[in-house]
Amino acid sequence: EVSIQLEQILHMEKHELKAEAHYALLNCPRTYGNTPATVHNWHLWVDGCYYSGPTPRAGWSVIVQAQTSERTDGPYELLYVFAGPITEDMISKYGAHRKGAELSEAVAVHEAIKWALTRTQPVTIHYDSKTAGQAAEGTAQSAQNIALLSRATRGLIELAHVRGRAIQLSHVKSHEGCPLNELADDVAKHVANAQCNTGTVLHLHDSWYDQDSEVPDWA
Repeated sequence: EVSIQLEQILHMEKHELKAEAHYALLNCPRTYGNTPATVHNWHLWVDGCYYSGPTPRAGWSVIVQAQTSERTDGPYELLYVFAGPITEDMISKYGAHRKGAELSEAVAVHEAIKWALTRTQPVTIHYDSKTAGQAAEGTAQSAQNIALLSRATRGLIELAHVRGRAIQLSHVKSHEGCPLNELADDVAKHVANAQCNTGTVLHLHDSWYDQDSEVPDWA
């Protein structure tokens, strides 16, 4: 087991981040450290990827980071990664029509929201896809391929708020030098190519994604 400090991640070059992403998924999930005794805020960095071609491949990832002080500038601790490929079963379950970049990004946001429901502290989810993020927030109409998944995500966010959980979505520009966004991007690419999977943290009943179900609207 290799211990790695967040400061190292923040100063890694692009090729180093790719190497770290590959290593992080060799023994899924990669654990960077134990959960701190005090967490003031969780930061989740999400991303998805899609490769077109004769055999389309897609993947999603979530990077978990803990803010261990009330200071917004740190300190932070990088804890672990969970991620996976977009499978045919997922396409069917989420009522999508195909693999695609928007589906990968929406799955990453959805998985992050599910993880946030398992915590009591505030959670900030950093996404770079406006299509997926705004669909989850309900501030923009969902693309047809992610309409049912985004409806379920919005239902989960409302359910979290009713339960007193603070979940905030925050947009970050992609490929603008944000190391943890780059790490999330490279992990998503790795799982898409290697087809390795850390699994999901919370399984929901299929009714959450059923077009005729009232569960998401109730939530």
